[in-house]
Amino acid sequence: MKIRTLGSSEPVPWDLLLEADPDIKHIEGYFAESSVRIAVSRERVIGICASMETAPGTWEIMNLSVSSEYRGRGVGAQLIADAEALAIQSGGRAIEVGTGNSSIRQLGFYQRCGYRITGIRPDHFVHTYGEPIYEDGIPCRDMIRLEKQLVPQ
Repeated sequence: MKIRTLGSSEPVPWDLLLEADPDIKHIEGYFAESSVRIAVSRERVIGICASMETAPGTWEIMNLSVSSEYRGRGVGAQLIADAEALAIQSGGRAIEVGTGNSSIRQLGFYQRCGYRITGIRPDHFVHTYGEPIYEDGIPCRDMIRLEKQLVPQ
């Protein structure tokens, strides 16, 4: 597996992006400004991570997705490490991510990668998305914010 930047002439792997964020308009709102890195295995895109600087010294992972057949194999962790390295190279001191209260697997994943919960945005998904979102029968209402310090304070 190799991680590299998505080329401007390459097709965008919308299927992966939409797994992490079900609203194409929302994705289009951050995608063009993001650094988009892809994990490729045997000429196939198996993972994607879009991240960007959202404030001086602070980066955010806007979208992270791995093909279902490659989950649990370290692809997501490698994409996270790559995003963190990119942020550090660009002067980033911290990196953030937001995920749904119903995203139990993702919450565990980010915490295993060293992220700590820093806050909750109540009803974020209710107000941001037109259609209700459910994961494993749990309504996705609140955004859980997590952060990792990249440079000691």
